[in-house]
Amino acid sequence: MENAFCVAKKLIKSIFGLTVQLLSTPEEYTHFCQEYMLHPIQQFFHIKNLHKLIDSLPENTVFYIQDQLQINFIMFEWNAQCVIVGPFCTHIFSRGDCIQLLKRLNLSINLYDSLLSYRDRFPLLSSNDAFNITTSLIKVITDKEYRFQTVDYSAFTEENIKSEENTLKQQYSQFIQEHYAIEQQFMHSIEQGDAENAIIHLKYQQRGFQSFKRLGTTLENERIAAAIVRTMVRIAAIHAGLPTLSIDLLSRANTIASRKAKNVDEIYTEKEKMVVAFCHEIKKHKEQGYSNLISSVICYMEHEFDENITITQLAKEFHISPNYLTNVFHKETGRTPTDYLRQIRTKQAQQLLLTTNLPIQKISEKIGIDDSNYFVKLFKKDFDLTPSQYRKQYKL
Repeated sequence: MENAFCVAKKLIKSIFGLTVQLLSTPEEYTHFCQEYMLHPIQQFFHIKNLHKLIDSLPENTVFYIQDQLQINFIMFEWNAQCVIVGPFCTHIFSRGDCIQLLKRLNLSINLYDSLLSYRDRFPLLSSNDAFNITTSLIKVITDKEYRFQTVDYSAFTEENIKSEENTLKQQYSQFIQEHYAIEQQFMHSIEQGDAENAIIHLKYQQRGFQSFKRLGTTLENERIAAAIVRTMVRIAAIHAGLPTLSIDLLSRANTIASRKAKNVDEIYTEKEKMVVAFCHEIKKHKEQGYSNLISSVICYMEHEFDENITITQLAKEFHISPNYLTNVFHKETGRTPTDYLRQIRTKQAQQLLLTTNLPIQKISEKIGIDDSNYFVKLFKKDFDLTPSQYRKQYKL
């Protein structure tokens, strides 16, 4: 059995990055605590607490443990020795998550970098995966039947260890049911163009799904999660009747932003921006009642306004003649495509004037107009002021 344990231990480390270790001597207990404790608040790593917990282990019982910093372990007794599987993390922490946890524990938020680095040392495993790995390990080394219990160290005191029957399989089943229900509510909110509720359900999904992510880098996991959200949003948008081109433009923008994101928080932000953008387009599409062609043209102009857009180029993009495009656009909106594009650009310029210190020439380039004098002329037509006058009068 010793050989079987060594082989299983190496395989688990190789496949899952998960450490399995035996503790039997005082030196091994001391080394374990010193190796994995980040902060004294982690009472699981206090020698006397660890011994007390091990001494309280009922026969053939596995303890599933999460400490105050949400680091997870599984431990059980085998051949009069303590087997510890872990540490591991069950969900990704962003900078905001670290700060929130530190505040809840009344610790300095300046520790968030250390906490992030500390958590990055350990593999990312769902509770269900950890349960299955441990169950498989036990079957390899012994014929005995074990039952699982949990220990919540966030509420641990030296005098009291609160434990309860572990129901990981039931928890997982319940999670799946709840997760699908939230997904349906999320997609329904998208279909209705209800950005507020869509964001609420998106956050519920993120918090719930974090506990059941598989191994992989943080950014890789979140990019995959962003792709899943994009798919759900696209399906909801199709059901809402949003034109295909509008869907592709919004989806492509998020794909590019997710690829460029440097951390988890940026990916979260871009997902929320995408959801809001889709809801805005769906709501506008329903309220305006434009045909799919005109809705698509408007969406294209709103997202590509910084390019050199002409009527000929627009007509080519939508496989129609310039005259047909102009006539249908004017019939539905009461304006020409050129006038509509001008208003989109000047509104963008208005925001840049109020929120940045960019020079007029640079703002002109950013909205797709190379000639700054022509830009000044167009801006004055819409706002009765030159860009410089507008900035001076309204910028705080």
